[in-house]
Amino acid sequence: MSEKKYFWPKDQEDKARQFNRIWSKGGKSKETLLQKVAIRGLDVDEKTCYEYYMGWIKPQVVTKWGKVEWTNPHWEARRKYVRRGKKHSKRYNKKKN
Repeated sequence: MSEKKYFWPKDQEDKARQFNRIWSKGGKSKETLLQKVAIRGLDVDEKTCYEYYMGWIKPQVVTKWGKVEWTNPHWEARRKYVRRGKKHSKRYNKKKN
């Protein structure tokens, strides 16, 4: 059986392999990664740590006073541009007799 292969750039594959090695091995590298994620106010779990390690989680300025949130812009953009229902004019909605 063939496994599903993802076609990432070579450096992305290497980073993914490195993360898997760090996560399974444990030790100081894993603890450092967990601390970095916790300091930024994110949930400390494998998925979030993976996204942070891969460089997908970026700082975003939320307010004009400089409050910064660390989020994955890809997932935020998907939620932001969800297609909504069409708005029709009153003329369009009138019943024709």
